Amino acid sequence: MFTYKNNTSLHVLYTAPQVQENVKKAMEHWEKHTCVRFSPYSEKLAGVLGHDDFIDFFKGNGCYSFVGRVRNGKQEISVGTYCDDLGTMAHELGHALGFYHEQSRPDRDFYVEVKAENIKPGKEGNFEMYSRSKVSDENIPYDLGSIMHYGDTEFATNKSIIEGKATLVTKDKEMQNVIGQRLGLSFYDIKTANELYKCNEHCESHIQCENGGFIGPDCNCKCPEGLGGPYCTDVAKPSGMCGGVYETCQGTIQTPNWPDNYLNETTCYWFIKAPRGSSIEVTFSHFNLEDDILHGRQKCGYDWVEIRKFGPEKVGPRYCGNQLHETTATYNVSSLLIKFSSDDSYTYKGFQATYRVIQKRTGSWGPYSAWSQCPVSCGGGIQVRMRSCLPSGTICSGKDLDFRKCNEHPCHEEI
Repeated sequence: MFTYKNNTSLHVLYTAPQVQENVKKAMEHWEKHTCVRFSPYSEKLAGVLGHDDFIDFFKGNGCYSFVGRVRNGKQEISVGTYCDDLGTMAHELGHALGFYHEQSRPDRDFYVEVKAENIKPGKEGNFEMYSRSKVSDENIPYDLGSIMHYGDTEFATNKSIIEGKATLVTKDKEMQNVIGQRLGLSFYDIKTANELYKCNEHCESHIQCENGGFIGPDCNCKCPEGLGGPYCTDVAKPSGMCGGVYETCQGTIQTPNWPDNYLNETTCYWFIKAPRGSSIEVTFSHFNLEDDILHGRQKCGYDWVEIRKFGPEKVGPRYCGNQLHETTATYNVSSLLIKFSSDDSYTYKGFQATYRVIQKRTGSWGPYSAWSQCPVSCGGGIQVRMRSCLPSGTICSGKDLDFRKCNEHPCHEEI
């Protein structure tokens, strides 16, 4: 696979003018978050750059693109029916920039399960898992919220769709409505592209970005969605009078305008910080948002609350309808980001919640488990072993998971 590592300017020839506007918006979306730049193709510019490679958008049958730089001149991206929205175009541009589908990663079986029985015959190859010799993750965690991840009914048989059966099922059931989003690049998509194209290698900055942030192309911290400030320690500016940073041991958060209906097109972020090693308990006394039910499951694509239960930099589950009404949950993180988003139609009462910080006692690590079986016989795989902090409910310094490479010898194709 070729990327554009030595030349971050892609030169694009448009041959599908009816989708040109959304193509441009998708390119601008990538440009906003990375050092990649797109320019209209011209022979003069190609001569200056010393190559004749360009991306050619055409009205094909479906949505598809080659992965990475093909290096044979014209490289096609098909923009078929229903393909010309910003999210789908950003997805296909991701392929051209070198991104495989997220569920092709060699560690995908820890996060999703492929239901082969629900896949259309002949389409099983779209769910193939690749070795690390083919897919590089740039040391960035698996991302269920990636724009490159399939949704749960991708290539499903008609019978499976009618019966509400998925082709991809998340191991964490709360994350099922997260996969397949086509709204825009996730934070890990952005971070991966910046790593892949070495967007900050010109920077001499020694800034220490927090909460998963990294040094971006402008040599300042690039923060997870919802966070801001010089070091990613503040919340991003909300669209309404709501949100903020909470550092007290207990408090109350609620949708704007509570107890009356929240407003349309509103986004809020609440960032709860606690001492390291603490947990955060959240109780929703009221929860009433717009429903979005498909095949018996809440998709939560209209108005929703997202709880970043794995940390502020990693996408979390979404909730809507009455899902969290009169519920209490404890999150084993010392910083919790909660996001509220409403669309441009229908409003409901919203939510009111309280939180409290739970500080834990220090424990000690138990012995490691045996190494897991290597998932591949060649080409490079990853084995995992784990350990527990004892006694239960205490905290230990360090990580509970350990990884090592296995079967790194090359695979030889059969002739």
